[in-house]
Amino acid sequence: MRAILFLLLIAGVLAGCQKAARWDSADPVHCVAIFGIASVGAAAQSNNAVVTEMNDRILGLVQANGGAAWLQEITPETHRFAAEIEAADDDAAVLRLFDECAARHPPHG
Repeated sequence: MRAILFLLLIAGVLAGCQKAARWDSADPVHCVAIFGIASVGAAAQSNNAVVTEMNDRILGLVQANGGAAWLQEITPETHRFAAEIEAADDDAAVLRLFDECAARHPPHG
């Protein structure tokens, strides 16, 4: 019985890792989502400087990828991806994605 529980635990961890492995800082949709989550979190803490920075990063991605039409097109995918991030409950993977996106996509300006 312990062996089965151990295998189930390992399978769950691997499934979570595989999901997080699909998170890609080269995908602008993933970065828009992670910057959006960071912006909302900063706004909840009244940290206007971080809100402005995250929104500037999003603006840079939007301008680099087709403007308002692109943003409108990706909005449903961004919402799905943000929900996946929140459901994964993997702080280390979220921080890694944020750091990689921040390195790739500096604030617009």
